Amino acid sequence: MCDKENTKINMQHDQMSFRLLSNPANMADFLHLAFRGKSFYEDLDYQNIIFISETSVDGNLRKLLADIVCSIRFKSNESSRVNVIVENKSYYDKYGKFKVLYYMMNWWKKDYDNNRPLTPIIPIVLYNGSRVGGLVHSIKHLVGKIFSGKFDEFIPEYNYIFVDLNKIPDSHFIGNIEFIIGMRTIKHANKNLGKAFESIMDTLEEYMVNNSLTMGNIDFLVDIVKYISRSPEINKGHIERLVNIINNNTLEESIMSLVAEWIEEGKKEGLIEGKIEGKIEGKIEGIEEVARNMKKKGLGVAYISELTGLSEIDIEEL
Repeated sequence: MCDKENTKINMQHDQMSFRLLSNPANMADFLHLAFRGKSFYEDLDYQNIIFISETSVDGNLRKLLADIVCSIRFKSNESSRVNVIVENKSYYDKYGKFKVLYYMMNWWKKDYDNNRPLTPIIPIVLYNGSRVGGLVHSIKHLVGKIFSGKFDEFIPEYNYIFVDLNKIPDSHFIGNIEFIIGMRTIKHANKNLGKAFESIMDTLEEYMVNNSLTMGNIDFLVDIVKYISRSPEINKGHIERLVNIINNNTLEESIMSLVAEWIEEGKKEGLIEGKIEGKIEGKIEGIEEVARNMKKKGLGVAYISELTGLSEIDIEEL
């Protein structure tokens, strides 16, 4: 696979991980997974997580770290919090450990400038790549080989929690159903999503049957379906199962833009055909009829496009 394709796939993995863990309930489940067995595991309030927005860090730092930063309350003191940085990696990053240290130093500089105690920071690397290890394990290894370890004692080091999805059994993903589905999907996307697909779809279908769908649920499901559909391991049978699940549930407008995207971009050329194509065409006709009725009631074209996923040009032609 060429570097350009690898970069695109890595971006999809990173975006999906960011989308999943930006939800407080999902982040709480992830931290339970990452912190289990640590001495501080029982000392943190997992129901009190605050995400730290980009506006709270300097411009250089925003360019360097696109992953998730949050704080979690320390139980023994309501005003005390611990920062957590989750650096998602689907590829080997030589300078990843340095980047995390750079973040830590920038945050501690804010503490120093405000004359307050330094905030504890727990770095976590979430890794789902194929290479063993997501970061260089020691900053001293970044120093030129010419120095041959002569100055190691002067080079700062720190520990981080390494969550390697390749080594975590699916049964260990517990908690919120979105977290379970999301983590299992991200874990298998790189290597054996085809083998894990049916199990993931069973869980997805159960989720859709047992949950009343909110807009947040729908957004999550659209992201999952889009992410799965773009895996190189997905074949005609997988697409048919996806469409069957969609067809039996009431996602309607939100999912239609995704289905149209499959067809328009030709992502699965040769896979969407026959019975599957008929189901897709039927749902497109259905959403076009909804759009047509909305036009009759005087709703604006832009508003109809936003709700249905149809282009404004297509709506104008209805």
